[in-house]
Amino acid sequence: MILFIDSDVILDSLLQREPFNVYSSLVLDLSKKKTAYQLVTTSICIANITYMLSKSVNKAEASTILTLLLSGIDIIHVSKLSIQNALQSDFTDIEDAYQYFACKENSVDLIITRNKKDYELSSIPVVSPVEFLGN
Repeated sequence: MILFIDSDVILDSLLQREPFNVYSSLVLDLSKKKTAYQLVTTSICIANITYMLSKSVNKAEASTILTLLLSGIDIIHVSKLSIQNALQSDFTDIEDAYQYFACKENSVDLIITRNKKDYELSSIPVVSPVEFLGN
């Protein structure tokens, strides 16, 4: 099962943003275990995460954190077609539209985000970390 992990979930874990960090960290921990889950995100998310991390830690720390993150999460491609579809869509948040159409193009099974309302138009199931973990 391919799980798209949105940047808010990753940032909640990395920046220890309470009260969300516990469940977000548990989701990311799946990448360290032998499970049937493949965790993915996009380069857009990585760019956003890098920007947010740079406000909290120095470049060397950010590099170490991102290297560790990338050891357990794959990057899916945001194609020109995904961008074109997003631009023509009814999504109100264009960045989330990019993520969504990349997920569709890459056969993602589930989107995990804390901002479910941004994916209301998604044909892919969308859950929060808490919902995913069944708590």
